[in-house]
Amino acid sequence: MNNKFGITRNRKRLAAFYQRLPASVQGIFWMVLSTLLFASMHGVIRALSAEMHPFQIAFLRNVFGLLIFLPWFWQRGLSLLHTEQLGLHCLRATIMSANMLAAFTAISLIPLAQVAALQMAMPLAITLGAILFLGEKPAFAPLERADCRLLRRTGYYPPRCTGDQSGYVADALGCGIGQHRTPDGQADDGT
Repeated sequence: MNNKFGITRNRKRLAAFYQRLPASVQGIFWMVLSTLLFASMHGVIRALSAEMHPFQIAFLRNVFGLLIFLPWFWQRGLSLLHTEQLGLHCLRATIMSANMLAAFTAISLIPLAQVAALQMAMPLAITLGAILFLGEKPAFAPLERADCRLLRRTGYYPPRCTGDQSGYVADALGCGIGQHRTPDGQADDGT
């Protein structure tokens, strides 16, 4: 039946076309696709959060993710989950779960544009965390100034404790940013 409609032939042509593309164009393709999928997921989360709690949405996302992996486990068994570092895997799962819950809460509370801007700052926040907590050597000295400039450009400076800031705090936790900074680069203590 696949050959009747040309699906197999078209799939092979598409795969051959993709393989001929330079690696940089292939990377751009995957980046654009992932951006579209993340934006779609954020929109769905925002729409569902009007009727459901963000934690329920996160739970259902994980259930449907598990359903996708069930055939794989059925075929190869649970031995795929064997590890020598169970404690570290549990720690990672706990951190990732907290990250997901914070991000879903932020998506339900603050504008999607600010969520996207904060998530674009995530690689910088991860780099700062690696330097501060893991002892990594920075590749360039003005990393903290770059952090302040990036956050200033994203418009991440909420008014100083005027109204409900819980969405900003949840997104900051989800992105790994430990504190708010004012536009002049000073730490915001929340007063």
